[in-house]
Amino acid sequence: LLTAAVFVGMLCGGLVGGVAGDLYGRKPVLLTTLAINAVAAFLSAFSPNIYWLIFFRAVAGLGVGGVVASLFALCLEHVPVAARGRYVTILCSFWMVGAVLTAGTAWIMLGKYNDGTKILELSWRCFGSYGLSTWITKLFKSAGLSNPFANAFLFAGANLPGNIVSLYLIDCIGHQRLLSGALFMSAFCALLFAFNVEGSKTVIVLVSCLFNACTTAAWNGFGVLSAENFPQELRTTGISVVNCSNRVAAITAQFVNGFLMGPPPHLEALLLVTSTVMICGGITSRWIAHGGDDDIDAISKSGSEDLEVESDGSASLARSPKVEAGEQVCVEGSVMAGIFPYSLNLF
Repeated sequence: LLTAAVFVGMLCGGLVGGVAGDLYGRKPVLLTTLAINAVAAFLSAFSPNIYWLIFFRAVAGLGVGGVVASLFALCLEHVPVAARGRYVTILCSFWMVGAVLTAGTAWIMLGKYNDGTKILELSWRCFGSYGLSTWITKLFKSAGLSNPFANAFLFAGANLPGNIVSLYLIDCIGHQRLLSGALFMSAFCALLFAFNVEGSKTVIVLVSCLFNACTTAAWNGFGVLSAENFPQELRTTGISVVNCSNRVAAITAQFVNGFLMGPPPHLEALLLVTSTVMICGGITSRWIAHGGDDDIDAISKSGSEDLEVESDGSASLARSPKVEAGEQVCVEGSVMAGIFPYSLNLF
């Protein structure tokens, strides 16, 4: 419930922050949502009970959700076309920092305080990354691994090779091919895990790390594709709509994962479902149109040439050729948004 509350906040924050970013500018929205997240995260440390903690985590999620769309739009609008993939990948890489710090802290604390095991398990599930990554410690324990927190640290660290590989491939083979290929590789890793649950523990850790590296590469490719396939005037709104489908999937995944993790655990079923939806995501990603071949300059609300003043004095978006051309891409991207985010968040 606590994890789901975070994603509910991110869902609402993504919608509001995306629209506000197009109306009031990227930077003001980015600073405001960062402040909301920081204050809520600080106050959550002083929660007197679980209900206040859920409330503050939901508010923190509101801030995080509002950050994403403006952050990606700003990055895309300030770098050359040829370097978009590289810089968005670097931007995405910093998600790894939080994941590694979380796992590393849990590992260190576990070694010093035997009574902190249950608290660490709860904190990993509640404040980790998306989907089954929030359950990775529980998954490793169910698979019989002796030190799940140390292995979770390795799992989180697998983001690094995923980011490095995608950094070099994203502009070489293209965003779409990277996305599709990484999803198929992720599905293959999930299958290996499913058929080796009772087998070698080393293989379990290796395929889990490879899975995380592949999903990281997929996220990087999808981050560029989703951002550049929307017209500039609607970019943060478009990104927020795509991300909101992500949040819905993330909320759903928490309950699906919780059910399949048991007791009794159904690890094979969970991994087979994960592999199936990953394959669906890889196939569907081939339908996304490639956009964004033109240079993009950062815009502000007051300086946009595509904002025209109506007779009542209010500003509205002009029906420019650029916007109309982007609508077809937005529709195609929204089809993908229905399947792809679920596949990533389920694992």
